[in-house]
Amino acid sequence: MSSWDTRSVTNMNGIFDMSTNTGAAPALTSVDLTGWNTSLVTSLERTFSACNNLATLNVSGWDTSSVTNMYYTFSSIPATTLDLPSWTTSAVTDMNGTFNYCQKLEYLDISGFTVPSECSNFLGNTTGLLTLKTPKSMASSIELGHGYLVNTASAKGSRTYLGTTLSTN
Repeated sequence: MSSWDTRSVTNMNGIFDMSTNTGAAPALTSVDLTGWNTSLVTSLERTFSACNNLATLNVSGWDTSSVTNMYYTFSSIPATTLDLPSWTTSAVTDMNGTFNYCQKLEYLDISGFTVPSECSNFLGNTTGLLTLKTPKSMASSIELGHGYLVNTASAKGSRTYLGTTLSTN
């Protein structure tokens, strides 16, 4: 997969989504897609949703500057780490459920993200989250997976809330 030619792809909706797909995705346990050219992609809706065996996912090199839809992109994947500080999301208008039900997710770096002010279940049920790195421009509050609302405007530097360390850049 790492050698697939994706330079003309604009829509990656559900390509690995196991909630609607019965293809090869159940066998995926570790995927490195850093070489994919995603500069024309506008939608990542449910791209990896419900990939129940996907413990390791590397999409850190993706150009997401054209993406407008990230609805449930990573929902329900069992990866423990997602390192996405280089993702540019200023064009995204729908991030609802992006990391919803990522219950094994322990480390999440979204320090480069721009998160829309209207964004439900962004981190819903991410009960294993230990470290969350957010941008200073993040909406004024964020609901952690424990149902705990954190005022990010007052979370300068690094603080711990119910076992989750929140760091703002």
